[in-house]
Amino acid sequence: GSIFFGVSDKPWILNGANVHISMVGFDDGTEEDTTLDGVRVATIHSNLTSRQAYVTKARKLKENLGIAFQGVNKPNEFVVSNAQARAWIDYAHNPNGKPNTDVLRPLIIGRDLTGVDSKRWVIDFGVDMTRDEAMRYEWPYEHLKRLTDPARIENDTWWLFRSRGVQLRSAIEGLERYIATSRVSKHRTFVWVESAVLPDSAVVIFASDDDYDFGVLQSKPHTLWSLATGTQLRERESGFRYTHTECFEKFPFPCPNEKQRELISESARELVASRQAWFNRGGARTDHRRGDATLTNLYNQYPDWLRKAHDSLDRAVFAAYGWEEDIAELADDQILERLLELNLDRATEAT
Repeated sequence: GSIFFGVSDKPWILNGANVHISMVGFDDGTEEDTTLDGVRVATIHSNLTSRQAYVTKARKLKENLGIAFQGVNKPNEFVVSNAQARAWIDYAHNPNGKPNTDVLRPLIIGRDLTGVDSKRWVIDFGVDMTRDEAMRYEWPYEHLKRLTDPARIENDTWWLFRSRGVQLRSAIEGLERYIATSRVSKHRTFVWVESAVLPDSAVVIFASDDDYDFGVLQSKPHTLWSLATGTQLRERESGFRYTHTECFEKFPFPCPNEKQRELISESARELVASRQAWFNRGGARTDHRRGDATLTNLYNQYPDWLRKAHDSLDRAVFAAYGWEEDIAELADDQILERLLELNLDRATEAT
């Protein structure tokens, strides 16, 4: 049948529970009045939107696979404070004669990318280190053993993550940096992260060190696509979830010539440099994750210089798509329609 009534997001507070729900009314197509969120619309899609671009029809693109990954899902007992990690690095002496930096890595969670750096580390024995090898990194190993369920110690590879991120690790091997975004965020922003840093499951990473890829991801077309294909969390202020299998693996990149590619790369570098200068203003801070100099605060304010930097990037990306209109002339739905058409064309060609 067809949906004739929909409420995409409604607070439902009963007996102290704070829940958000969706409501759907559907029939065999006889109902002619179609209403979504109290507004009459021409049609309602299964994802409870009425936009002309039905993005749920998009298909995965072969060229986008094996690039984006959700971070590792590590148990809490593997996480240690900055002070603890520094003590193990500076003072511990292992029976194998090796440093604890072999098995300690800085950790980022989603809030570290958009807010204040939590400065946490993680004990990481990799994907296949044996117990005999792990115990020779004495302090991290014994610390982890004390916090682990004794029943698990007898029957499990408890010193390794349950989900070890084998593909993620392989994809970023050899890179000095990768692109990262918080899975849940009010503003869809992307940052560079050093490859030595391990992302947790609240982060999506992209195995690329290319400014061009960064520029396209941070551009308006990809932002709109990620909002349309991702998940809204409760009220809009709570943010949106970025799901890489939908938001990235189905997103059609432009096909630029060399000049267009370099212009996107240059615009991306200028945006990153301008944001960094704002983070470090007055010399009081060294990166975007300290004090009040956070990405969330910056994009809440959205000053003119930031708007201009994004406009320059968007114009470069528009040109690479072959869109001749100015960025102010194309409505969001028009951009999504064009992206969906590109996706379906490429998916058809691939088959």
